[in-house]
Amino acid sequence: MSPTGVDTHVHRISNRLGWTGLKETKSPEKTREALESWLPQEQWQETNILLVGFGQTVCLPIGPKCSDCLNKDLCPYPKSQEGKKGNKKKVKKKKAQDSTSEEDEDDNGETSKYF
Repeated sequence: MSPTGVDTHVHRISNRLGWTGLKETKSPEKTREALESWLPQEQWQETNILLVGFGQTVCLPIGPKCSDCLNKDLCPYPKSQEGKKGNKKKVKKKKAQDSTSEEDEDDNGETSKYF
């Protein structure tokens, strides 16, 4: 994996999809280790790019757009949220940022190219 570690979007989505194993990982570093254990290295870059974009537009940290998601029938996250109190909070929409670079800045202001 890249020495920069896992982006916050990759960490969140990997846990929501159950890609980190039976338990949720508590840190991006543990997520990186879990992904490296099964995801072929030649797919790291593409997976990172896809998950970051997905995490910025659909699978948001607060108020994910599960009803709009093409993975909604496969993803365990919406089912895990059923019946939880307060899971339908309204969230102010942020102005979308125009990203033209292959690199991406995560929610902590850190930039990474891969996991």
